[in-house]
Amino acid sequence: MEYNIFRECVLMEVTNILGDGYDINLHESIKNNGVSLWNISIKEKRSIVAPSIYLEEYYERYLTDICDIKTIAGEIVEIFKNHKNDIEFDINCFRNFEIIKDNIRCKLINTEKNRSFLEGVPHIEFLDLSIIFYCLFKETSIYTQSCTIQNIHLDLWNIDIEELFNIAKENTVKYCGFQIKSMNQIVGEMLYKDFSDDNITEENFEEFMEKDEAKTPMYVLTNNQKMFGAVCILYKNILKKFSDILENDFFIIPSSIHEVILIPYQSCEDVEKYNEMVQEVNNTSVTEEDRLADHIYLYKSELNQVIIP
Repeated sequence: MEYNIFRECVLMEVTNILGDGYDINLHESIKNNGVSLWNISIKEKRSIVAPSIYLEEYYERYLTDICDIKTIAGEIVEIFKNHKNDIEFDINCFRNFEIIKDNIRCKLINTEKNRSFLEGVPHIEFLDLSIIFYCLFKETSIYTQSCTIQNIHLDLWNIDIEELFNIAKENTVKYCGFQIKSMNQIVGEMLYKDFSDDNITEENFEEFMEKDEAKTPMYVLTNNQKMFGAVCILYKNILKKFSDILENDFFIIPSSIHEVILIPYQSCEDVEKYNEMVQEVNNTSVTEEDRLADHIYLYKSELNQVIIP
C-alpha cells in the first residue's frame, strides 16, 4: 500500500472509532531542512487544541507486517485519550510578551536548506547557519511542547529581532545550560553499566578510559536537555574557556542540530578529512531532519570566533 493511501485508511479508521464529537484531519508538516512529515490531528469539538500524532513510524511497522490498519488506528486513539489533557496552551498568555518572554529559546538550523521556511520567521544569520526562535510551553523528561516564533509574533508583541535575540540567548544559556564530555567518557558511561566482570572496578575502568582519551581527544558539546544543543557554539565564553584549557584552537564537527563534537586543531590538512567524515556520517547515520551542516567549523581563540576553515 502506498503511503498516501495508508494515510487515508488510517484517517478513516480513526474517525470510525471516535465517531461524532471530534474534528479529525490529516496535515503535512514541513520540518527542519524541508523534511515533510504527515500527522493526524484530533480535536474534541469543545476544545481549542488539537494533538497531532505522526504517521511515519506506523507506516514502517505496517510495511513489515507487524500490525494492520485497525491496530494502528486503535493505538493512535489510545495515545490521544491518554495524553489529550497534557497539552497546556493559553492563547491569552501567548499574546502577552511579558508573561511568556522567559520561555523563549533559540536554536541553529542550516540556512540554505531552509530558505523557504526562513522567509516566515525572524532569524539571524550565523556563518552559513541561522538562529531561529521558539517558545517553550511545557517540558518533561519524555516530551516538550513548543512553537516556532514567526514574523507575525514580533508585530503582536511590538518588539524587534534584536530584543528577541538578546532575550532568547540569555534564556537559552540560563535554562538550557551546557555540558562538555569526552567521547570516551560518554562511551565509558554506557559500557560500564553493562560490565559484569567482578575484576573491573570503577577506578581501573576510568583509568583505562583516561589513557585511551590521550590517543583520541574528542569532546561532545551539547545542552543539558540534549535537544537543539548545537546552539552552544554561540556561547563564546564557554568556547574561550575550553580553548584555554586545551591551549589550542579546535575543530567543531556538526554531528546534528542537537550536538557538536570538538577536536583539538592539529593541521589545516585535517579540514578535508573531517569534511568528508561529516558528509559520510550525515548520509549514513543522521536523519535529514537532524542535519546541521555538511562541513566543519573552526574556533579561533585569537579572534574568539567560530569560522569556516
